[in-house]
Amino acid sequence: MQNYRDLIGLGISSDANQGFTEESKYYNPDVVQQGDNPERALELVAEYCAEKGTDINTVLGESTATCTDGKINIELQWSGPSVVQTRIAEILDEGWDNAGFNVSFDELPQDEHILQTAFAQYNVNTWRQFGATDPSGDNVWLLCRSISGISLNWPRLCDEERDALLLAAQLETDEAVRIGQYQELRRRSTTLSRTSSSLTPSGTTLSPRKCAVCAIALTLTANRSFAPPTVGHGSTRCTSRAKPDRSTLTTRESH
Repeated sequence: MQNYRDLIGLGISSDANQGFTEESKYYNPDVVQQGDNPERALELVAEYCAEKGTDINTVLGESTATCTDGKINIELQWSGPSVVQTRIAEILDEGWDNAGFNVSFDELPQDEHILQTAFAQYNVNTWRQFGATDPSGDNVWLLCRSISGISLNWPRLCDEERDALLLAAQLETDEAVRIGQYQELRRRSTTLSRTSSSLTPSGTTLSPRKCAVCAIALTLTANRSFAPPTVGHGSTRCTSRAKPDRSTLTTRESH
């Protein structure tokens, strides 16, 4: 993912390999998220396509298989029009193409992008999030109870043990203990990001191990999975659910 850091971060933004940068007191030095390993990604892609390659990726249509010619078919969605976001998509596509992915682009107005994310109508998207000075302020985006038909836990990633740690850290008054809790959360969240995102047709299933085809792409080639990228607070999310006809989409939400 060095191309992303060089061409988008421009040597100004801090690199990140977990949910906190090295400058943060909550940074866990024992957690290093994997990235830029297309050889390992190709191995996992081959395993996934052998097991689930004939499943349908409903985000791409009712007849589009999950895999074609040994490569995983995914859609990358972002909010535009934006020259920078389009360039980011091109950089990600370049890396993923070498790691066994066929990537389709979907640039949307921000209100529709938010709506499709809330309804899990996407495979992978670029997203800016998690800017709270106190990390407990971001709990609403992470807890299991934020998952519903319209979900604020965007990737619909539920882990009750992680929730218990989040809530305990929110209430903790001893700073040393609180730092340790958030460092443990970074370890757990990075592990979950590698094992929990799925491209299954239901779009709400978050299943373990090699069903995590989005996490394969992100943790092994892009280093942007569920952690801030080099340009600041943000992430790349993964899920899958069939999209409705766009003519039926309406929303009042905008940022």
